[in-house]
Order: sequence, then structure tokens, then C-alpha cells
Amino acid sequence: MILGAIIKVKTDHRNLLYITNCETNRAQRWKILLDEYGVEMEHVEGKNNVGPDILSRCFFTETTTTATEEMNSELKAIEQATRNYTNPSEVIGENIFEKVINGYKVLTDAKNRIIIPKRHEETFLNRMHFKLAHPGINRLAQTISRAFMVEKLYSKIKKLTRDCKHCQRNKNYLTKYGILQGSISSESPFSKIAMDLLGPINPHEFKGDYDTESKMLLVIVDIYSRWTEIYTLDKTTSGEIIKALRKWFKRHGIPKSILSDQGKQFTSKHFKEYMKANNISLITSSAYNPTGNSVVERMNQTIGNSLRCLRMLTMKEAVDRTIRRICNSYHQTLRCSPFEVVYKINPFNPTIKAGQNHQDILRNKAKQVSKDLERENRNRIPHFYYEGEKVYVKSPFYDKMDHRWKGPFRIEKANNCRNYVIIKQNNKPQRVNIKRVRPFEDG
Repeated sequence: MILGAIIKVKTDHRNLLYITNCETNRAQRWKILLDEYGVEMEHVEGKNNVGPDILSRCFFTETTTTATEEMNSELKAIEQATRNYTNPSEVIGENIFEKVINGYKVLTDAKNRIIIPKRHEETFLNRMHFKLAHPGINRLAQTISRAFMVEKLYSKIKKLTRDCKHCQRNKNYLTKYGILQGSISSESPFSKIAMDLLGPINPHEFKGDYDTESKMLLVIVDIYSRWTEIYTLDKTTSGEIIKALRKWFKRHGIPKSILSDQGKQFTSKHFKEYMKANNISLITSSAYNPTGNSVVERMNQTIGNSLRCLRMLTMKEAVDRTIRRICNSYHQTLRCSPFEVVYKINPFNPTIKAGQNHQDILRNKAKQVSKDLERENRNRIPHFYYEGEKVYVKSPFYDKMDHRWKGPFRIEKANNCRNYVIIKQNNKPQRVNIKRVRPFEDG
């Protein structure tokens, strides 16, 4: 602009004609700067302001330039592949035409879609899969089919996407492989128990004055009767857990087996020696698989719901009432309360005998297990894992940019009946539930 020259600005934005009071310092500086050049504003109806409207909608961006360069690069490769036909005139018929697009000679079908030569299909599809940032099967197929013609496109893209190692490691998959079998069961009361830690629980959430820090709760459940007891712990050491177990043993006897997760408290040398000394079989669930100890995990949810509703009581009162609530309430699977299973009478009316005998309880549990497995396996694809097979393992924790799947790993041992495989990670054997495993596709 030339200082002192009058500049006419035609605009369809009428408010620009009345810029007199500028509320902000920035707007005032702009106004002073423009005043030096004698700018005159003139209003033009929007329908008559066609030129600027067209210019404002033009895509003069680096993105457009890059897209054009990529398209021309692809057209050049297709043209070179098309030339390799022994006699192009043989394939140009009623529905196939020769056309020049952006200066490149290609073949098109009746829908003006560019025909991709067979020998170039794999290279072309791989490049498109990469350029479009690894889209899903349907999205990639629909994108390509609108502009290009490839025979049996969907099946080829399905294989390409399935075999892509980047897709396998970084995407979340709804498809689940392997049929789940078996369940956590017990044939008699207090012969098999499950335990887990719940917390930390802040005592200050409850009524009363507390000087103590947060507590942990040790939840112990009898798998047969669902009888539950909760022990408040100051520390979560193996020693503290053994003290709580001794209280359980005094009331209900020593069980044949105990089920827990792989927490350090339950896998320490001290704890294992205590189990061995009492002739107890210690069973640990696979890592990062809450359903492996599903009985006590579901009980933890019930306990949490109950404690949140009882914050008007002291913490001890809330825990005690929660225990009574669980043991005295009707259980859907048992079709009676845990109290009735253990003591054979109704907890609120001792003149009423328990309505379920031993055989009824076993039958009720079997029905529920069958129902749960049927629901769980409804959307799972049958797959038999075997020794030597390569698999990916679901990452238990990840940030937005982390791989969703680790591997591939080679299976050292497979136990399909018990729903786990053993792999080696960092040269250490690791047991993994098949819920966290999917087969490696090697194209």
C-alpha cells in the first residue's frame, strides 16, 4: 500500500462501516494503522460480492498440493503397470476405456473408476492402506471402490488388514478368540475359599474421630456357601494376612485350597511356607484377569456399594453390617442365603428350615455356570491355542500412544481347558488368560 493513497474496500460485512469506538487496545492500534492509509469502506450486497466469496473458498494449502502430488505419483505408477499389458487394445472393449488423467494414460471402467492391473494390486492396496493411516476393512474398501476398480476388493483388503503388523499391535479388537471353559466351584462348605484385598478405605469417610490412616480390607469368601467375612488391616503384609486367616480357620476349619490373585502378599515365601505347613493348596489367578477370581471380585463390588451407603455409621459398624447383609441376604445362584446353607435355618425366622439341600445347591450352581459361559462365549470365535503358536497379549496399562498389544510371543504351553497359555516375557514364564490373547496373523 502507498501511504496517502485512498483505498476502497468493498465488503458485505456491514458492521465494518461503523468502526469508531474500539474497546480494546489491540483494535485501537489496528484503527490508527489503517487511518494512515485512508481506507474507505463500501458495503456491497452478499449476492454481488461473488469474487471474494470464491477466493475465500479456494484451497490454496500445502495439504492440497501434497494430495495432488500423491495422486499424480499413484497415477504414474498405475500408468507404468498398465503399459505392461501385452496388448492394451485387447482389454479395451465395451466397458473398458483409455483415458488421460492429469497427463497420465490409464484404463477406466463404465463408472470412470481407474482399473488397477492385477500385477500392481498388492502394491497399490498396501500404499493406500499406509496413505490413509491404516483404516479398517470397510472404510478402506469403500474409499478405494469409489475411485478405483480392483477385483474381489473386499476379500483382498480383509487379508491385507488382518496381516498388517501395525494394525495388530495398535488397534482395539472386538473379536475375541478361544472358547472359555470351566468355573470356580466347590463341592462342600469351607473346603475352598477365595480371598482378595479391597481398598484403601479412608476411615474419615465414616462417623467418628480417627487418627489412623487409610485401611485395607481382606475379603474372604467360601466358594460353596458364599459365606463372607471382612478383616480390617493396617498393613497388607503376608504376616497380617496370615493373622486374619487364623481367625477364619478357628471358626470354619482349614480349607483344602485357597484362591487368590498374584499379589506379593499371596506369593511371598513366608505365605507359601504357611500354606505348605497347613497342607493347603494355593491357587493363583492369571495376571490382570479379575474374572480369574470372579467370586470374590463380585463380592468386592457388593461390599463397596454397601459401605458407601453406610457412611453415617462408624467404619467398624459399617463393615459388620455389611457382613451381616451379605450372609443373611438371598443369593440368586444359591436360591437361599449363605446363612441358610451353613446353619440350615432362616436367619430371621429359626422355625423355618433351609429350603435348599446339598443337591439343590450344586444343581443351581451348575445351571448358573452354564448360563454364564453361554453368555460369555456367545461372541467368541472358537480357537484352539497350541504350543509354538505366535500370539499377541493385551497390554494391561497403556497411554494414548502406547501399543495396545504386546508381542508376538511364542506359546510355551497351552491349557485350553483351564483358559490359559504360558509365554515367555523378558525370559520369564508368564501365565496369561486367553481373554487377553489373540492369534498373530502372519501374512
